[in-house]
Amino acid sequence: MTQYTFSWITGILFIIISAIHLVRSIIGWDIVFNGWVLPIGVSVVFFIVTAFLAYTAFNIQANTTDTK
Repeated sequence: MTQYTFSWITGILFIIISAIHLVRSIIGWDIVFNGWVLPIGVSVVFFIVTAFLAYTAFNIQANTTDTK
């Protein structure tokens, strides 16, 4: 697997994860871990982090020359 393909797949995965966190924070879905409810603010932070990681992955892909 080339750097180009890896960066593309990683970027897509981070976009999906970011979208799920955004939808959760807008709609207000509850996530419960062993009786503890994850606050919405955590999803907002995770949305920002994963959106940045997706941007970085696509930026790396754009700067990669090995497209084979």
